[in-house]
Amino acid sequence: MCKLKIELLKEIVNLDAYAQSRHFIGYSESVPFGKWRDIAVEIFLDFIRPRLDTCFLICSVTPCVIREKRFSRREKEVMSKLEQKGWIEFDKEEEDLETKFNVFPLRKEDPDMISQLCELVLDGKIYGHVFFLWEEERLVIYPHDDFGFGVLAPINTRGEILGLEFLNEFRESGLFDVDIRRTNRS
Repeated sequence: MCKLKIELLKEIVNLDAYAQSRHFIGYSESVPFGKWRDIAVEIFLDFIRPRLDTCFLICSVTPCVIREKRFSRREKEVMSKLEQKGWIEFDKEEEDLETKFNVFPLRKEDPDMISQLCELVLDGKIYGHVFFLWEEERLVIYPHDDFGFGVLAPINTRGEILGLEFLNEFRESGLFDVDIRRTNRS
């Protein structure tokens, strides 16, 4: 089961350059840089909550060693909790970050942990890959360190429609730059 989800992810996402993926739809980012992190995470949580029971977290991440000395006590506590869930792995080798992914079905009690994971990515405190996959819709959303989210889905899928709706939530807020590389063609 996990292997099939990872294979689907790799069909949709070019892991070397997400935005170069043929199924890349677009992204949002905060302007000015970093100012709207909490709002970005809230828009994502509003989107994910009603779809949580069909979402999988696929990740391979470790704390960013360069910034480790500047982690706050809260960040260290959050990372410890995320490690206990298996969502973060300390001292994961670079090669393993690129090849060894973990898959977790998300549950209704996960939004706080999802929020904390996204905040660490947006703040550049963890390194690696974090994806949210909806298998049936073929939709992938990922947080990125430009304080926003990227979206991928094949053309003419339910995922494409949902992905465009998600990015439009950012656009409608008026707080984010949104770059949509394609529109729905169906």
